[in-house]
Parts: sequence; structure tokens; C-alpha cells
Amino acid sequence: MANPYATIENYTARYGGVGDSAAERIGRLLDDAALFLDAAVDEYGIDAVAKADALELVCCARARYLEERGDGSASRTQQAGPYSYTVSYTKPPRDFRSWLRDEFGALLGISEGGVACVPLGFGEP
Repeated sequence: MANPYATIENYTARYGGVGDSAAERIGRLLDDAALFLDAAVDEYGIDAVAKADALELVCCARARYLEERGDGSASRTQQAGPYSYTVSYTKPPRDFRSWLRDEFGALLGISEGGVACVPLGFGEP
């Protein structure tokens, strides 16, 4: 799939190099993110040309998010001999739509919507 939003080079420019074994997986995650972004562009009427830089950012960020949290874990621990390193996540993994609106809604011009109040007319105006 030719990803219209981000390449592995865009990803590594943001997050640093990846090993050969991770490059294919990251490429797949970028392609997966692009599929969801295609749906979001259609659903929200995002101008993909005008927002190309923002969409590249979102595509890379989603791939990174899934790389770090894809299995839904709350924390990760690495250990080498007597040393260990633990990262704990404060938020549970979220679906693409919620994640997109919460993290990048303002950047892309989309929002959750809101609540409207309508005055009720009891009696004379």
C-alpha cells in the first residue's frame, strides 16, 4: 500500500532510527494508521492537501502509540541482569476515533460535538 500520509523516513525523523526487524512492523502500523485516517478525512471533511503536515504527524503518532501500547498493556518492564526499567501508562489504550479527537482534534478542525440548550417557552414570550 502506498501510504499517502507518512513514510518510515517521516517516522524515524520524528522518533529516531528503528532496527531492520522493527522497520517492517512500523511500516505496517503506518499503513494501518493511514486506513483509519482515510476514513477520518472522509467522515470529517478534512482537506487532506491543506492538512498534509498535520496528517503526517497524526499518522506517525498513531503508529508510535500502537508500537508502544498495541497490546493494551498498562506498563512495560525491561530487565538486564540486576537492572530494570519500567514505564507505566496513565491512560488505557483508546480506539482510533477517540484518540484522534482527543489528541489532534483541534489541529485537524474536528471535535466531539457538544450539548445545546434550548429555552423552553412556557407561557408568553
